[in-house]
Parts: sequence; C-alpha cells; structure tokens
Amino acid sequence: MPVDEKLKKEFEFYKSQPEEWRKENQGNFVLIKDQKIQGIFESYTDALQEGVKLFSTEKFLIQQVGQEDIINYNTSSLIGVM
Repeated sequence: MPVDEKLKKEFEFYKSQPEEWRKENQGNFVLIKDQKIQGIFESYTDALQEGVKLFSTEKFLIQQVGQEDIINYNTSSLIGVM
C-alpha cells in the first residue's frame, strides 16, 4: 500500500515534538492536521469525533503519544457511521 505523503508529513511533525512534551502527554491521543496540533484527548473516540467535526472528509492524523503505529483516517469512509 503506498504511503500517503501528507500523513507521512503529519507523522514527522509529531515525531519532531520535544521529548518533554511526549512525556507530559504519554498515553493521550493527539489530533494533527496541516502540521499543527489541533487537540490532545484522553480517548481515541474523542480525538476522532473532533477530527470529523473540524475536517469532515479531509485526512488527518490521530496518534497515541508513546506509540509508534500511525492511526489515520480518510473520514469519507466514516460518513454516516457517527
């Protein structure tokens, strides 16, 4: 599966955050769009709901702080789910 360059840039932005920031937010879910932190949430569901509310069908990144796996959604596949 090809790597989505936009989401790759968002993940690189996430990785560029200072170690102290990552320690403070360990376990939380960060919502990133356009290489900006749009919010930090205690649950994945809260981050996803905010991402859908703000960005509708555009792609955005949800990353659990301290985890290496990228979690991302093209929200067009979620329309009508929530």
